[in-house]
Amino acid sequence: MGNRAPMPVPNKKLGVPIASHVTSNLTYPINQRGSILNVFIIFPDASSSSEYSQLFHIITVSPRNIDMFCLLTGDIRSPRYTPAHGTLIISAVHCKESLLGNVIVVGESDRVFKVIDSYSLRSISQFSAPGASKISIMISPVPDLLYAGFHDGYVRVWHLAAQEPQLEIKEEGIIPGVRALAYSNKHRFILSGHDNTYQAADGSQAKLDPNPLRIYYMNALAQVFEPILLEGFTGSCLSVSLVESKNFAIALSSQESQVHIWDYLTCYKVLSFSVPSTGVTPELSCKIFSLALSDESDCLLIGKSDGSILASTLSLSLESLSVTWAPQQRIMPKLQERVADGIEVITFIDYIPRIDAVIAGNASSSAMIISNFFGDCLGLDLKDEQPKAIKTTDSTEESIDLKPGAELEMSSKEKLYEEERQRIWKALNEETKTT
Repeated sequence: MGNRAPMPVPNKKLGVPIASHVTSNLTYPINQRGSILNVFIIFPDASSSSEYSQLFHIITVSPRNIDMFCLLTGDIRSPRYTPAHGTLIISAVHCKESLLGNVIVVGESDRVFKVIDSYSLRSISQFSAPGASKISIMISPVPDLLYAGFHDGYVRVWHLAAQEPQLEIKEEGIIPGVRALAYSNKHRFILSGHDNTYQAADGSQAKLDPNPLRIYYMNALAQVFEPILLEGFTGSCLSVSLVESKNFAIALSSQESQVHIWDYLTCYKVLSFSVPSTGVTPELSCKIFSLALSDESDCLLIGKSDGSILASTLSLSLESLSVTWAPQQRIMPKLQERVADGIEVITFIDYIPRIDAVIAGNASSSAMIISNFFGDCLGLDLKDEQPKAIKTTDSTEESIDLKPGAELEMSSKEKLYEEERQRIWKALNEETKTT
């Protein structure tokens, strides 16, 4: 009897195998396909009458187009969205519970936003950004609200049914372009990370270092927003993430693959480290994504320039009130074809709890689906030599207390943090009211 191919491993959540990867723009040379900007998993929806609403889909967004694939087999489906000639998609978000239905909102290089039906991939409405500045990044933390960052440093907020932005968020002065955004549903603020260069009045390129992250609390009546600064960050901000269960703001810098972590209510930096190389050759860190696991531990996924993902943990010590970072596993997703150096870089990471899968996109329009992530992937050792756990700050070899002056004999997390955070939160609310 001949050798048989191994049977695909079923996804434990669905009970059937799912695709391990999909690739868009296959008719283009591999170095011209474009980066994966976003990936969405669309599940069957009995409330929709669309012929595609009863199927499982994976939708990829690249600058050239939006493609739909079968989640189970990886086969491409017929719906496709392509922007107008000479126009590229810059960013995209999925609004599955919008008043307009299950939709995707894309921001394009001509400063136009288009609302696209998730099943037919047809544009159903559009609106334009004011001014001449271009879109850089978008998020949609709640249905029908769009938060868009621009190259002029503004964060503008739209309701999808409106043509004009409901809110324009920017402090006074020249601010570099917005590079990364995150929204806190718990505390209703926007976290923005920025480029560290901007165009000066004389047209030259100026550099801003240090380059703090900015927290803007939502205030619809404000004319000028005074941000709360998270200090100690240098370089351009490549990616941000929030762990709301612990009030952590996490940012990845272009400078030496540095990761910075703050307690965003106290604005104290609790940890700072450079991500070490884990492959045969040195690689840069390009994207981060955090997952809250428990009261004392979180998972931090770091996408690398060699196409790998470093799964790591952030551990909170309730006794010393310190945070420790430790790498756990280097994951190298399998691709259908050989990718040239420089375009295997990870440009997108997300985790889909419903199927326990990590989705990673790269710079050659490929999306990798790592099924049974917590069940099969985490807990394994690094294939390469595992670096030691890092417990450093930006200036010392000791971690900074989350709450300076805390009584360390107190073992309850609620006792350790609640009083201080309530005081700070009350002060912030009073300050917002006065503005």
